[in-house]
Amino acid sequence: MASSAAVILLGAMVLTTVWFSSGTTQTDSGQVQPAGTIAGRDAIEPPAASTDEAQPAPQEEPPAPATQATAAAAPVASNLTVSEFGVGRDIVNHRLVGESERFEEGQAVWFATRVLGAAPGETVRHLWFRDGKPVQSITLSLGGSHWRTHSKKTLWGVGSWAVEARGPDDRVLARAAFTCVPRGS
Repeated sequence: MASSAAVILLGAMVLTTVWFSSGTTQTDSGQVQPAGTIAGRDAIEPPAASTDEAQPAPQEEPPAPATQATAAAAPVASNLTVSEFGVGRDIVNHRLVGESERFEEGQAVWFATRVLGAAPGETVRHLWFRDGKPVQSITLSLGGSHWRTHSKKTLWGVGSWAVEARGPDDRVLARAAFTCVPRGS
């Protein structure tokens, strides 16, 4: 018995994978949605059966004011680890190539990570730094317990650079530091 089925609608150019065992849907953009949602919206429910008797209008209670405790969600503890990581010039066949600690300004740099212990749909974040200040954050969805993922940054500025992989709890899982030098150096 298969645990998943793929539906391809070629005319509409939509690819959707439905995971029957977990009750979720994964779209072609990698988003995982609960079963019963369509393109980010709740599925339409059939109208309730009508009765001849008049129904009283439901009484709505005003919403409780948001407090600091309810407004901010607590970080989720994570068991993620990174077993392999590095920075390089390209990704070929899911592998980092051209690893280095020195890149020229204007060059694209790839940060590759192999993440262990993830549940499908869990995320890892690649946070890029220039001279100690964050310049870009990229959230990447993980598809399973052994998952390779990568992000790319074109360097615009000489100096000290670093990139970190962080779990959902914002814990640093891996860090790679490198230097950006002027073109032609």
